[in-house]
Amino acid sequence: LSVGSVYYVFQTIVMDAFLELRDRYPDMVASLREENSYNMVEMLVNKEIDLGIVMISNLEEMSFQQAFEKYNLQFYKLFEDEFHFVVGKKNPLYGREVATMEEMLQYPFLTRRKMMNEFNESMLLRYNKDLQFIQIDDSESFFNYLVNSQAVSVMPKCTLWKNSHALGDELRVIQLKDFKWTAKLGWIFPKDEQYSIELEEFVELLEEKYMSLNIPW
Repeated sequence: LSVGSVYYVFQTIVMDAFLELRDRYPDMVASLREENSYNMVEMLVNKEIDLGIVMISNLEEMSFQQAFEKYNLQFYKLFEDEFHFVVGKKNPLYGREVATMEEMLQYPFLTRRKMMNEFNESMLLRYNKDLQFIQIDDSESFFNYLVNSQAVSVMPKCTLWKNSHALGDELRVIQLKDFKWTAKLGWIFPKDEQYSIELEEFVELLEEKYMSLNIPW
């Protein structure tokens, strides 16, 4: 069994479901890898993974629908989410609860390689054509930089709720006043194929782990 997942839920519901499945099938040859959503479409088509857990924002939904139709893939929604901006204490907007996109993008945008794509980047550049992008893929270094700089970043609620930094005083979540950045998280699978027993149980566990989170939406 080989599963790919976006990093937003990789360390939470996906890892929990994967570990429980391994407990049920200790002799199962299995792999779990963190990838971005676009890569997982290609990997699924090339049989490199059996199932991909993806997050599709409202900026790129049309592009994904075209890819799913082209490659005969089905998207199964697990839940809907919304992106919020996040800043550290050194950012002048730290005391704000709401801000505009233009205000947020006065500052360097901190991102991960697996998060950015042409749709997200082009949207951000419309608000600031000189926007500076800073890429840090290591999670600990990412949050340390965000806490100790004026940089801004975006995260979905499912990530913010589980992140200890966001629950303390080091980071502040700011809602956008003039832009709705939403997303759907779920899994993709070939339309004409059948789930294996292990894969079917993994999907059931994924739904159970999500329901047990009790995220205060």
